[in-house]
This record gives sequence, structure tokens and C-alpha cells, in this order.
Amino acid sequence: MTSPLRLLSLVLGLVVLSSAGETASRPASAYLPGVGYVAQTYNNCGPASIVSVLDYYGFKKSQDEVRLVLRPNGGYMKADVIDPYLRPFGLRATRFKNGSAEHLRRLVAQGVPVIVLQWLDRVGGIPHFRVVRGYDDKSGVFWISDPIYGANVYLRYEDFDTLWGVYGQEFIPVYPEGWQSRIMTILGLKSTPRE
Repeated sequence: MTSPLRLLSLVLGLVVLSSAGETASRPASAYLPGVGYVAQTYNNCGPASIVSVLDYYGFKKSQDEVRLVLRPNGGYMKADVIDPYLRPFGLRATRFKNGSAEHLRRLVAQGVPVIVLQWLDRVGGIPHFRVVRGYDDKSGVFWISDPIYGANVYLRYEDFDTLWGVYGQEFIPVYPEGWQSRIMTILGLKSTPRE
């Protein structure tokens, strides 16, 4: 568990980043070094991705602790359990559909890690949660904290898009409570999706 002061300093740092970037164009690359990594155990990509994001915000949990809450009977973790799980940490995780690469780049540029649900390695294969932690337009890649492949895996924009077809290009930014309207502004949207 992190101290409230650590969380406050992270939030204040992100607020400054966000306020400065909302009117300016986003940078050509951004990377979130604080996003954690844990190698998933069997069928645990969802809990492992949540552990990675919690690490970014200064909270320490094991994937087994998360799994016991979010997948107590086994099976796949569903995306709708992420936000309720993160609320006690002062975090929110809003689900969006029909995402674009630009949505992800805008969020990461503002210091917001994004959980995505994609195909693991080929269309029609295994659904897989991973965390977008950076991008580089010059190289045309997203940097991913992937519970199977590693902490700093890159996916070319084209490959990322191909794998993202599962469940309507869903993306789940994880951000501090109270940032809902800021997230909507970053994304260029007018209203928050139903929760």
C-alpha cells in the first residue's frame, strides 16, 4: 500500500501534465516508466494487467490477491469488474468502445495508462488484457506491458489495430477519481459512457 502523500504527488504531477497538454498538440512519443510488470500465471492476464496499473499509482498487490477477488471461480476475467475493484484505491476505470490509436496516444501523453482487450497473437485466438504504456510515432509502435510477453514489448500500430478487433476496440483508461471530465476532454468526447 502506498502512502496518501505518494498518491497525492502522483495525482498532482498528472494534473500539471494534463493541464499543460490539453490545449497543445500531443508529443510524437510518450512513455510511462512507472507502469509495472508481472508475468501472468495461468489465465491471469486481467489481474496481472491490473497489478501493473496499480503499481503505476504506487499500490502493491500480487496478481493472486487480485485474482481471488476478480476471478474467484476461475475462467476469464470480465472487463466490467475493473472499475469496482479500483475504486477503493481512489482510481477509476471507464470502459470505452470503438477506440482509435489516437485515443490511446492522447491518454498516454497525459500520463494515463490504458488497459486494452485484444487478441493475444492472432485474430480469433485468445482474448488478452495488456497495458498500453507508451507510443512512438516515428517508429510507429505502441509500448506495452504485456503479462505474457514482457514489460516493454512493442507492437507496430498496424499489428496493434489488427489484434484490437475483439469486443469492438475496447479500451479502459485508469485514472484518479475526479478525472472523469478531464478524460472526456482528452478523448474529445462530450459525455461519459454509462457505467
